[in-house]
Amino acid sequence: MMDNFEKQLNQFMEEIKKQVPNKKQKQVATLAGAKVWADSLSHEAKQKHYSNHKDKVYGHMADNVKVSGKNIDGMVDGSATVGWDKRIHAMNALYTNDGTVKMRGDHWVDEARKSFNPEVFKAEIAALKEMEK
Repeated sequence: MMDNFEKQLNQFMEEIKKQVPNKKQKQVATLAGAKVWADSLSHEAKQKHYSNHKDKVYGHMADNVKVSGKNIDGMVDGSATVGWDKRIHAMNALYTNDGTVKMRGDHWVDEARKSFNPEVFKAEIAALKEMEK
């Protein structure tokens, strides 16, 4: 009886393992999704907060959205990050999104995340399906 239960559990675990992407699959999928998210974030920044100010050193926040195939600690673990490598851009995004004491935030990053999530997931699924071929 116990032998049969253990056999069932092992079969169940093998089926689950087939459903969980490995590190390489995660890396490809999350990078594809991150690229879509970065493009969307850049587009939204241009639509909502693009200015005529020409900063020769830093450029504009909307033009400097970066994608990395590493986690926040710089390790390759199957995740990807999207953001700004220049602190000034990240701070401007934070201020315009969340607001400050002197400025009301418009939550453009939060709204973009909600509205573009389906496209990000579609890109991830497409990348996984492409790997299966």
